[in-house]
Amino acid sequence: RFQKVVMSVQGQGIIFDEGLEKNGNVVVVDGGYLTLDLIPFVGGRLISKGVYADHFGASRIVEDVQRSVIEMTGIDYTLQEVNEMIRDGFVTSNGKKHDLTKAIERATNKYYEKFRATLKTRAGEYLARADKVVIGGGLAYFLKNVSMPSNVVYSKKPEYANVRGYFKIAGGVLWNRLDYT
Repeated sequence: RFQKVVMSVQGQGIIFDEGLEKNGNVVVVDGGYLTLDLIPFVGGRLISKGVYADHFGASRIVEDVQRSVIEMTGIDYTLQEVNEMIRDGFVTSNGKKHDLTKAIERATNKYYEKFRATLKTRAGEYLARADKVVIGGGLAYFLKNVSMPSNVVYSKKPEYANVRGYFKIAGGVLWNRLDYT
C-alpha cells in the first residue's frame, strides 16, 4: 500500500532539476537517443495541447557519422562503437587515426536544420512566448556548439535530468545528501 502517489509528465523532471519550475513559460526539449519530445509548461504545469513527440533523437547524428566512418575506413562499425568514436573525436583503422571533427560537425548541422524546422512547425507559438527553452537528454551534448536563441539553456547534467527532477518532485529526502550523476 502506498502512502503517496505522485505522477509527472515526460520532461517535467528537467525543469525541476534545473530549478525552473516556478518560471513563467518554459518549453522543454527532451532529446534522447531515439526520441525528441517538446513539452511546454506554464508555471510548472503542462500545456498538453502543445506536446509533440517523435523518433528524431540523437541517433540521427550518430547514423550520419557512421556513414562517414564507413567511407573513411571501409569498416561497418556499430552505432554504439560510433557513439564512442564521437566522444573521442576520432577513429583508428589500420594504424591510421582519422579525425571525425568535421564529420560530427556536418552531421550535427544537418540534424540542427531539421530540428529547427521541426521546432518551428510543431511548437513555434510556444517557443516564441517562452521565457526559457531547456534542452535536456543526450541530445544536449550535440547541440551545445550550435548557435541558439538567447532564451535557450542546456541542462547542466542532461542525461539523467528527468530522473533527478522526478525524484525532487516526489520529495526525495536524500536529494541534498547524495550526488546523482
